Amino acid sequence: MAIHRTVDHQEIREWIEKHRAFPAVIAGSGDDEADAELTLSFTDPDKNAVHITWDEFFGTFETQHLRFRYSDPEDHGEGPDWAYSFESREVTIDKEDETQLPEDIEDIAENMFPSAPMTELSSPDMRHDDAGGELL
Repeated sequence: MAIHRTVDHQEIREWIEKHRAFPAVIAGSGDDEADAELTLSFTDPDKNAVHITWDEFFGTFETQHLRFRYSDPEDHGEGPDWAYSFESREVTIDKEDETQLPEDIEDIAENMFPSAPMTELSSPDMRHDDAGGELL
């Protein structure tokens, strides 16, 4: 799944409208741009969010110095899942996003969660026990 990050208002608005959402703030999160918590509303009306205008949405977005992080698996022919979040522009981004797998995985055992049964995935000469130790 490709992860995209942007501060471009047009790109953000197009993504939100493509997913049939409305710009909103979480109900009760604050009355001004500095305190309101941005969200997207996917229902109209929404009891958990207050719909706001695009000007209010992007005013809050800029006041809080946010960046829009989103994914669209359909970009790569994957399933219908997608996600979004708002993050501070102050957060440093690694060039290789933590959600991306390397293109060429040499040893699948190194890329598995530690709790995965390694004996079925590793090569016959390199097996691991549940504690991460090598079994020869």
